[in-house]
Amino acid sequence: LAGIKNVSIYNIFKKKNLHLVKAAKKLTEDFLQISNCPTETNFFIKEDQLKKVNKEFTNNKFKIVIGAGSSGPTTRWGSKNFSELINQLNKSGDYFFFILCGPNEKEIENEIISNLEKENHISLSDKNIRELIPYLCASDMYVGNDSFGSHITSQSGKKSIVMLLDSPKAYTDYSQNYYRMVPNGFHIENITHGTNADPKLITVEEVIKTINQLRN
Repeated sequence: LAGIKNVSIYNIFKKKNLHLVKAAKKLTEDFLQISNCPTETNFFIKEDQLKKVNKEFTNNKFKIVIGAGSSGPTTRWGSKNFSELINQLNKSGDYFFFILCGPNEKEIENEIISNLEKENHISLSDKNIRELIPYLCASDMYVGNDSFGSHITSQSGKKSIVMLLDSPKAYTDYSQNYYRMVPNGFHIENITHGTNADPKLITVEEVIKTINQLRN
C-alpha cells in the first residue's frame, strides 16, 4: 500500500538473543571498515544554555535528576521509593532535584511531590526536549528508571544510576557512566523484558549507599 518494493525484517530467532549495542557496533565497523568503533559518545550543548540553567540554582547544591517516568509500569521503581529517597538524602546533604516524568505521567510526579518534606525540587514534565536537555546536562547525577533521561546524562559525562527491573543490561552496556541497580536475588544477566522484578527488591538504603560512593 505504501509503494515500498523491498521490506526487511529481523529474523525472529536472531532478534531473540540480539545484543543491540554489539549489533550496532558491528554494523558500524563493517560499514566504515574499521576494527573498533567506540560506544561512548559525547553530548554537547551550548555554554550559554548551561549558564542560563545554572543561574536558577545555587551552585553548591548537588543536583540530581530523578528519572521517575519510563516506557511502562514494569520498569518503574515507584513513586513511594523516589519520595523516600529524596527525603532521606535531604537529611544528610545539600541537594536539589529535577523530577523527570513524561507529559502523560503527571500522576507519578504528583505522587512524589505530595510526599516531599522540603521544597528543593522542580518538575521538568512541562518542558519540551529542547528546553529539557540543558537541565539534564547541568545536573550532577541521574537516579531513576532506565529511560530517556539516563541516556542524556550518561553521555554528558554524568554518573547515571539506573534500576534494572525489566530491562536487559544491553540497553546500558554502551557507557561507563552507568551504574546499574539489580533487584536482590537476581543476576544482571538474567534481567530482561518480562522479568517484572518487584521494585522493593532494590531498597532506598542501597541506592543512597551507591549515590554516596559515586559522589566521593
